[in-house]
Formats: sequence, C-alpha cells, structure tokens
Amino acid sequence: MSDDTQDPDTIDTRIGTADIPERTDREKYFRELTYLELGAWFAGPIKPSAIAKWAEIAPKGTLGLVAPWVLTHRKAPKAEKLWAHDATVGDFRESAPGNVALAEFAKVVEQLGAAHAVFRSPPLFAASQANRDALKKFFEEIATEEAVGAPRVWIPDGLWDLRTAIKLANELGVLCAFDPLVRDPGQPPEVHYDLGVSALYLRVTGLGRTGPIRSERMDDLVMLLEHYEDIPATIVFESPSRWQDTRNLNDRDSEDERRDWNRQLSCLLRKLDQVSRRTSLHHLNDRLRLPRRHRHRLLHTRPTAFTRRGARRHHLGSHSNSPGVDRVKTLRIRAFDCQCRQWIPLHRDRGTV
Repeated sequence: MSDDTQDPDTIDTRIGTADIPERTDREKYFRELTYLELGAWFAGPIKPSAIAKWAEIAPKGTLGLVAPWVLTHRKAPKAEKLWAHDATVGDFRESAPGNVALAEFAKVVEQLGAAHAVFRSPPLFAASQANRDALKKFFEEIATEEAVGAPRVWIPDGLWDLRTAIKLANELGVLCAFDPLVRDPGQPPEVHYDLGVSALYLRVTGLGRTGPIRSERMDDLVMLLEHYEDIPATIVFESPSRWQDTRNLNDRDSEDERRDWNRQLSCLLRKLDQVSRRTSLHHLNDRLRLPRRHRHRLLHTRPTAFTRRGARRHHLGSHSNSPGVDRVKTLRIRAFDCQCRQWIPLHRDRGTV
C-alpha cells in the first residue's frame, strides 16, 4: 500500500461499497476508499491463500465481513462451495454447523483486523416476538462481540420499522444498518435526525435506479452526515453505480470543504479591507483554521526573508503590529504579504478570491 493511505484508526467517516465493483483493481480500490463490506465468507469458507492476499491488500480497519449464511439464513445461496449445513441452520438460531462456521469466521475477523462483522437478516424476517427473542439470544449468548472479535452490525429486513429496529439494536449492543434515502412518501430527510444512535452504518441501495444516485438525493445524504458529524459513520453503497456514487460523495465533501474555506477567506479579506493597513496578515492560516496538511496551500505561499531595508522598500513595516519591526535585522514574512495591496482590490472588484 502507498505511504499516504490514511490510518483507519483515525477515520471517523468510512466510505466504500458492498463488494468490489466489477473491473476495479483491489489496490486501486483501497487507495481511493476507506471501507469495503466484503461478502466473500457468506456462502462458504475460502482458501488460506486468498485470506493472506486480502490481509496484504486491505489495511486493518477497512473491512466489514459478512457473516456466514448458516448463522442467518435457512436457504443456501447459489455457490460452488458452501458451509456445512442441515435443517437446523439459519434464522439466528444456534446450530452445530453454525457454531463451526462462527468459529472459523472469528479467526478470519481477527486475521484481517476487520472493523465490523455484518449479519444480514433473511427475507421476510419480520419483527415478531419470536424473532426478537431469537435475535436477543443470538447476539447476547452466541455471536457476542467477544466471540466474533469485532463490533457487530445487523441489517434488518425491510419489514422492520426503522425506529423499532434501532431500539432493539441499541438494547443488544449492535449497530443497526439502514438506507437513509428510503423514506415513506412525503417524509422529509429530517425524519432521520433524532435516531438516538452512537454510530451510523448507512447502506445506500439505490432501489429502483439503474444509474448514479441523483444529486438532490446525495445532498440529503451529505446533510445527514453533517447532522451526525460528532459520531463515527460508515457509508456503504450497494447501488447499481456504486463505484461512481462513492466518488461523487467524496467529490462533494471536498467541494463543500473548499467552499467553506473560500467563504472564510472572503470574509477575512473583507474585514482587512475595512481596517487599518497596520492589520497583520501573518496569521491568515490560523484565522482560517485550516488542517495542518492544507496550510500554505490555499494561497500557494512560501516563507521569504527580507532585510530591514527590503522591508521598508516593499512597505511591509506597516503590516506588522510589532513596534520593534524597525529594530530587527530581518523580517520574516509570507510572500503574499507584499502583494496585499493588490489582493484586496482584486477581491473588492470581483467579489471572489
């Protein structure tokens, strides 16, 4: 992996897809995205060499592994190699084949340093009392966080009311995954703003669409993430154009960040234009509160040393609040300081920077 890959332990918002999209290189995937919900172990066990390859490519903390079907489903998926099973498996019930699969699954979770263990509900798994009791026993006695080795995520069936599912998930100590773009007709995006969760696990399915998610729907998703900016969030796209959707979301976040910096810079320069020329520009980066990795890039500035005579020649003395500027041998400034008389009129004429 490249050296500039962000440490997953420092990531509050993870973005990725459900399985790697077709014709996408795995190394390229992890260079651009920070999460992958991987269903390779859902149908059956895979070779140790394949596990070692995933451990080499995927940084720790970037994978969410989907649990074996024998723990959650009665009907086997279509695959060449399946987990051993019998009539007792599935529906979050305890079974001998399920216990074997869970033990193998936990080993892989530990080996890959998975961020989440994901448990899918089978179709038509309704919110009956019997099913609630089964979930309670499964997550509290069988697939505990200690037994699994990672925080657990439960994907309820569409028959569940979202708030009912979240309440139960909170009681069981698991994350409840949901699609934030699925709402009842007439409901505003704000319907998801008071869910009472400690972390978000969003799965965007793009139901009914064949292309990328529309811009206005992506805006709803961004607003939801901004509302829950103080808690960790994982966003998984399972949409038909999921690779493009992840890139659109990343681009939108970067664009919003740039617009925010431009607004702050415009406001600051407007204030500088209204006050005395003695106002210092040396702490522009501090006033903008830029992240450390972006400092000195916004205006493409570079440190420059001027002699005292040079400072007078460039009329720089008036830009320092320090009374001792004429007594120092050198004055260290930013290169754009000597052009400030040009920057401010440019801002005034065009209205932008």
